[in-house]
Formats: sequence, C-alpha cells, structure tokens
Amino acid sequence: MKQEFFDFEQLILLFNKNLLKRGKIIITKGNHDTILEFVSKKYENIEIYNKYIIEKTLFFHGDSKSLKETYKNIKDSKIKLIVLGHFHPAYILKDKNNVKQEKYKCFLYGFSSEYQKEVIFMPSFFPLIEGSDIIQELEIYEKGMKIILIDDDGKTYDFGKIR
Repeated sequence: MKQEFFDFEQLILLFNKNLLKRGKIIITKGNHDTILEFVSKKYENIEIYNKYIIEKTLFFHGDSKSLKETYKNIKDSKIKLIVLGHFHPAYILKDKNNVKQEKYKCFLYGFSSEYQKEVIFMPSFFPLIEGSDIIQELEIYEKGMKIILIDDDGKTYDFGKIR
C-alpha cells in the first residue's frame, strides 16, 4: 500500500513535469482501484471516471461491472474504438522444443466480434502481474489481432497477428 502511494505520486509528478503543461489527467477506474479517489484528492488536474469517451473512442476497465455500465456506449454507432484493460494480455515465446519460455506483456489491437468494434487491450502496468496468455485465452482475444510486445525496458516489438 505504501509503495502504491509512492508509485502513484511519482507517476503524477512525471506527468505534470514532462507531459502536461496545463492539462488534466484522466483516469478510468478499474475493479481494484479502491483508493484512487483518496490518493488523487490533492491534485486539481486529476479526474476519475468509470468510463471516458473522447471523440469516437471509449475507455473503460473491462471487468463485468464496468462492462454492464458501458454496454449502451459500446453499442453506440458513434464509438469506433474501445480501449480496455482488465484482461492484461501477454505473449509467451517458446523455443522449438518447448523447453524455454519467456512471457511478455503486450498490447493487442484488432476487431472484436464480441464488441463489434476495433479494440485495444492494454497490458498490466503492475510489475507483478504478467497477464493472461493470448493463445490460451482465445475466448477473450481473437485470431487476427495485432500483437505488440513490451520488454522489461519498455521497448516495443511488432509480433504480427494472432494466428
């Protein structure tokens, strides 16, 4: 808990110093974000929402509660892209003999038949949560979605599409 407060503070300071000059920080609340309101009170430029729509993009967490709350927005024909977390995709690289494996967090982008929209699945940004294997979780993720891996240094790699 203490580390979470510290990390949150550091992230907000980074945003305020380097990314924002006079802007605001929008946070879409997830199912584990029970302390967000409390820790963000001292910052005037932070706004917390269950869902957030900007232009034709809908941001929401993706757990069952937030899905129920945003269902009407998902079906709205004006929404063209959905960005969500919760599932936290990861890709496992294996050698030919399946002896050595390494799991990498990744972004997934592509058309979702469930949502009938273009979707971006966000990886976990918490170091201890690696994420769910995109190949074994094809009921959530779909073939044809583009895989962008992230290494431990934050560098990204285009790994094509789920086959």
